[in-house]
Amino acid sequence: MKFEMNKMTDIHKLVISYVIGIVIFQIAFFMENLLVVIRTVSVMFWIFVIPGFAITYLWKLNFIERLALSVAISSALMGITSYYLGLAGLHVTISSIVLPLVYLVIGVIVVYVKGIKSK
Repeated sequence: MKFEMNKMTDIHKLVISYVIGIVIFQIAFFMENLLVVIRTVSVMFWIFVIPGFAITYLWKLNFIERLALSVAISSALMGITSYYLGLAGLHVTISSIVLPLVYLVIGVIVVYVKGIKSK
């Protein structure tokens, strides 16, 4: 089976952008260990890309638009929600783990419900 560039899904493109991010960060921080760079890029993707990427599936966007918009949406959602959860007494380390997962689940549920209604 031949893999063609025009048949790449958004998940493939997201993984490629993740690897490109690792390479760029490794070049920028060449004195750091590779595992530190991978951990840093993973956290940045977990907090700033994945939640918004799941939510932006509601609109028909190409990959670059979806990636750029997901960073903005994730930053806004994570900042606002973390602030109010911090005021409510939830520690920041817990919210940085739980909130992206919550937004990812919300995005998947909304896309699933929208898919069911469109049939």
